[in-house]
Amino acid sequence: MLLTKRVQLLEYKTITLEARKKECDLYKGGDAEALGEDCWQVVNYVLTTDLQLKEEDFTVVNTFRVGKTFSDRNRSRLIFDTFANPGHVKDIMKNSDKLKGRMVSLNIGKVGNKRQCLSSY
Repeated sequence: MLLTKRVQLLEYKTITLEARKKECDLYKGGDAEALGEDCWQVVNYVLTTDLQLKEEDFTVVNTFRVGKTFSDRNRSRLIFDTFANPGHVKDIMKNSDKLKGRMVSLNIGKVGNKRQCLSSY
């Protein structure tokens, strides 16, 4: 009986951690890619210049682009970011109205895999 309760508690904590992790994820699309670009610099530029946030207002834990890089085409790409705190993502989304009129999208949540990510884009 005690073991069953401990397993249930562990399962609950795992689900809670996964849900919190999803709150820290943000993916951005719309801007055209540049050959050899650094995803962190792209995200940092959007947050500090376009959204007018200070660098100390957010901490990017991980960032990467989704999909292949094409040197012969100028196409948009999807950049996936993980932030240290769900509050950072909420602050970013509060300021996302400053992106109106631009072909940039911000979405919260973890995407299961690249295929699902690209099909939702």
